[in-house]
Amino acid sequence: MFNNNDTNNMKHNIILIMPIVIGYFFDTFLNNFDIKNGMDGVNFYEEFHKDKLNCIIHTLTAPFIFYSISCLIPSIINLSIKYRGWFQYYMWTIIFTHYIKINILCGILCIFYYLYPMIRANEKVNSDIENKVLFLYSLKMFIFVFILQEFVGHYLYDDTPSLFTIILNQILYSTYFSVYHFFY
Repeated sequence: MFNNNDTNNMKHNIILIMPIVIGYFFDTFLNNFDIKNGMDGVNFYEEFHKDKLNCIIHTLTAPFIFYSISCLIPSIINLSIKYRGWFQYYMWTIIFTHYIKINILCGILCIFYYLYPMIRANEKVNSDIENKVLFLYSLKMFIFVFILQEFVGHYLYDDTPSLFTIILNQILYSTYFSVYHFFY
């Protein structure tokens, strides 16, 4: 009934669709670990970001955090060059599908806002750079921008410091919030 090409195409399509399905049900997964998610997660993140200038600092610096995490995670799990780009695709598709489920307009705006960092991060992980070098490069950028966000954004503008109190929430929702706060 199916030839090898049909079977390979079906496998390929399943591989492409799987992160969309995972992203759609990502909130269910997070609920199992009692992690605030969806609008509850965004609202929790927002509690630490009341000052408008702090929000703008986060909007300007969040693409660098996004880029560095997009390069950092594949290097931490020591993926070969062949799989680092695929891992990014899965990671991004899961998170942006989750964002679209929260609010379709804001989710789509996040995709467009983060498109350039995605392209650059994908170019970086698909280069023949070693994982150790990729890790150090990404970690330095992450630490620098994170310190800039925390100390300039929170301390200078008197927002509650979010360091360590909501680290997982920061990773999950800073990307979404960097666009969301302009509209809501």
